Amino acid sequence: KKAAKRQKQKAAKLKQKRRRREVLKEDSRIVRACTAEEQAAFFQHACFGSLSQLEREEFPLTAAHFQRVADADQPADPRRLALSLRPLVSANAGEAPTGSPRVICVCQGALRAVDVARGFATLQCGVAKLFAKHFKEAEQAEYLRSSRAKVAVGTPHRLHRLCTAGALKLDALQLLIIDTSTDIKGLTLFDQRDLRDSFVAWYRESLHGLVVGGQAKLCFF
Repeated sequence: KKAAKRQKQKAAKLKQKRRRREVLKEDSRIVRACTAEEQAAFFQHACFGSLSQLEREEFPLTAAHFQRVADADQPADPRRLALSLRPLVSANAGEAPTGSPRVICVCQGALRAVDVARGFATLQCGVAKLFAKHFKEAEQAEYLRSSRAKVAVGTPHRLHRLCTAGALKLDALQLLIIDTSTDIKGLTLFDQRDLRDSFVAWYRESLHGLVVGGQAKLCFF
């Protein structure tokens, strides 16, 4: 009887886990168009859903911590995104500190990161490309030591490592953009465990304090 009970509990947990993955996969495709309240609930569920209630209380988030992207009901276009953020990253906004961009966009893969970086290139605000495709981590760290780029685009693991190493600074960060586009398999950043875990680790270690402290906001794209 005990073995049967354990088997039943295990099956229930697996079913719950599969259901959670299905909900995340569906929600992550539409979250950019949701209200700020819904985005806060999604972020909590996607990043901290596996934690206990007590642990989740260490990472409080509300609608006030989120900034909705302009034209959220339109197809996600990096150029449109860049234009909507012109006041934040233009030359008139002043110079950014060395290695500390005002805007960071985290993408699920290098190919998508290239597209997003290309969208910001038209603003001539300086774009730090912090992903693995054709770029070595040591080269990126060296670039950040002298760069005054106002925008950084990268993937979770590389952003986390550069931040931990002290090359990527967050002193001037005002907006963290989370790209929810899908890869060729139809998966978003939140659908892929390794990417999600890297992002959540980086967020917990370096970003949450900035968000709840009012320095930076989260934005789904």
